[in-house]
Amino acid sequence: MKSVVLDDPLLSGFPTLFPGHVWLVGAGPGDVGLLTLHALSALRQADVVYYDGLIPQDILSLTSATLMYAGKKAGESCRQDRITQDLIDAARAGHRVVRLKGGDPLIFGRGGEEMRALHAAGIPCRIIPGVTAAQGAAAYSQIPLTHRDYNSAVTFLSGHQAETLYGEAWHDIGLRSPLLVLYMGLKNFDKIRLRLLEVGRCPSQPVAFISAATTPHQETVFTTLGESLSVWPTITSPAIIMIGQGVEPAIRPR
Repeated sequence: MKSVVLDDPLLSGFPTLFPGHVWLVGAGPGDVGLLTLHALSALRQADVVYYDGLIPQDILSLTSATLMYAGKKAGESCRQDRITQDLIDAARAGHRVVRLKGGDPLIFGRGGEEMRALHAAGIPCRIIPGVTAAQGAAAYSQIPLTHRDYNSAVTFLSGHQAETLYGEAWHDIGLRSPLLVLYMGLKNFDKIRLRLLEVGRCPSQPVAFISAATTPHQETVFTTLGESLSVWPTITSPAIIMIGQGVEPAIRPR
């Protein structure tokens, strides 16, 4: 494998990805323009890139490294232990390794698991943050994640196995956060919606389903918590779901 020489003056002076190192890199939610300069620098230095299934081709085309698929989409996911071991093996073989993740590596991206495993194996590791899906979805739909007039908090939740994950905490989650943002919540949304209503979330609370955030195929559908079941079956994955203050479209400029 041969790494790319950094000949772009914009990237001169950026940190060096040394042989035998792994960088966990956030690629952002889809729009190549949201890739950070640190992420671009890593891609141009890498010998091998292990990439998630949702990484678009226009981002992958920015590197000449060997590309290794490490998809994490439902129905085609590689085993996490296999991915982690591949990262360790590649680094021990002396390669410059990039683990390229959609969004941000440390927000529902299993970056924390990989980081700990790399540390335990004695592999140098650096984390390059990325624009997480909630930020991209909110910005491209003109939904403020916080607003000083009515929303001073936002809660990011994983919708995967939500029933067992949060247990008794659903009461506090459902009532105390003005804005809830669900990642991977589409499959279990009917159960999540029912639980939120049971603990006292108002049925009139606005809801936004945002599919394929920041891509040319992004679609944002607005409804309410009480009426959301009629919309839910039409939403395609991947999708971010936002529930609460500031979600309604009326507050955005005409």
